[in-house]
Amino acid sequence: MYRNDLVCFYHAEFAASVQDLYISDVDSLVARHGELADFFRKRMDPDNDGTWRHAFDRGMNQLPYHSVMACRWKSSATLLIDPSIISVLTRTNPAVLAGYWQRLKQFGNISARISFEPLSVEVGRLLVTVRKLQTLQECRQYPEILKIITEISPYRDQLGTLGDLFYQIKEYSLGLCYYNAANVIAQIENDDKQIGSTFLMMGLGAYNLGQMKNAISLYATAERVARNIKDFNLLQTVLINKALIVEISMRKSLYREAEEICRSQRNDLGLAYALFNQAGLLFKVEKRYREAISMLKECKVHFERYQESDMVEKTSELLDLALILISARGEEKSTL
Repeated sequence: MYRNDLVCFYHAEFAASVQDLYISDVDSLVARHGELADFFRKRMDPDNDGTWRHAFDRGMNQLPYHSVMACRWKSSATLLIDPSIISVLTRTNPAVLAGYWQRLKQFGNISARISFEPLSVEVGRLLVTVRKLQTLQECRQYPEILKIITEISPYRDQLGTLGDLFYQIKEYSLGLCYYNAANVIAQIENDDKQIGSTFLMMGLGAYNLGQMKNAISLYATAERVARNIKDFNLLQTVLINKALIVEISMRKSLYREAEEICRSQRNDLGLAYALFNQAGLLFKVEKRYREAISMLKECKVHFERYQESDMVEKTSELLDLALILISARGEEKSTL
């Protein structure tokens, strides 16, 4: 039978028998992963020169996976800093890149911070050079900046992605530098959409570093850009994150606007997050448990549909607690 265009066994017993025969222990499992890594490498890069002349999405996904699972730590790190592989991974399976680097750090003692150090040096040089100049026009014409951008050109469109990577592995300061560099290039190129999204991510980075005033300022800029270019997906994300750090009295209006945007754009996952945060406000601050339950039930449906398992669990826990508190209230009233 076929599953996702791949041939597989219809009966699970056959698959189990093959596994028992060829991967009966850890050593044989590691060896099979190594063979598959070699297969995909030879098929996509027959000259072994990193040009990926015969690259295809599935191969670019499978090669780093099997390399990591074969415990080839150094060669895996080389693959995971390759801009072509990063591009495919972040386009087809964005969560997996951080997972690979966490595995390399845990078992191979190889960190993303060290592996990307040459690029990070250029990113730092770009930011230092920009700070010396007065205007955006100067940045666009300054030879040193143009030279740095040319030198990092293979990663030019992936600086935000690498900011995401460092954010996910809790290297917030480094992630903030990459978001900042992506923002600088976006401003030089007048890319409003990228400008807005990088201001948002810089705000998240500042928030995680405890720089609340800076985070609020960055969110405000991202919000202004999103409204100007009418990027409603960006706007609702900004509003939800901004609400986390403003005064409680201001949060409700931000969550409601985010909810309205998501409903009008039919963005069910964004809607789920907006409702979850509103429900948390109703539950923890206003003690309006019944209204919170109504919102939690709706957002749980959306989280389940998008397989957001962590959020499904959090929503279920909050629902159970709200129901317990309502029940307790009822007992108190009957006793009185």
